[in-house]
Amino acid sequence: MQSLSPLMQTERTGGLSRVALEPGEPADHSLLAPSRSIRPKDRPKALKQLDVIFSSKGGAPEEEDPEWYCLTEAIYFEARGESFQGQVAVAEVILNRVDNDRWPDTICGVVNQGTGERYRCQFSYTCDGLPDTVTDQRAWDRAGHYAAAMMKDGPRILTNGATFYHATYVDPYWAQEFAITANIGTHRFYR
Repeated sequence: MQSLSPLMQTERTGGLSRVALEPGEPADHSLLAPSRSIRPKDRPKALKQLDVIFSSKGGAPEEEDPEWYCLTEAIYFEARGESFQGQVAVAEVILNRVDNDRWPDTICGVVNQGTGERYRCQFSYTCDGLPDTVTDQRAWDRAGHYAAAMMKDGPRILTNGATFYHATYVDPYWAQEFAITANIGTHRFYR
């Protein structure tokens, strides 16, 4: 049987040779990692603005505030598995609708529009027949924090004014009527 010792002595990576580690020897990770990141050093200006808004801890509306509750619930049930940007983007759509004469002028009105009418729900969780039970308290708390910040005039800079969105794994008939404004996580946004 041939020994693997010669193979363990050197390894060719990217044109550079390096001595392989002996069993039990601590790794020198500087030999494995690139000397600099391919990612930009600074976050884009728009995301820096969001960081400032969302790093604030104080002043969240009380849980008894129905508008805060409706926005938190929508973020949680529509986007809790999404990134920070994905969750905030859903909030943007709801708030953009509140500001548009085509929709109700309250968050709860927008979120619950069409609930109980077959194929008329604006947000799928309001008519999917499943109980709206919070099972992940940390995700609920995050959604509540994002909702509070957006209700306090958080910047709407992710969706370019979108008033519609859907999950990318569905192809709704209405999507062809609107311009795509953003793709964030598993959602596509339209105006």
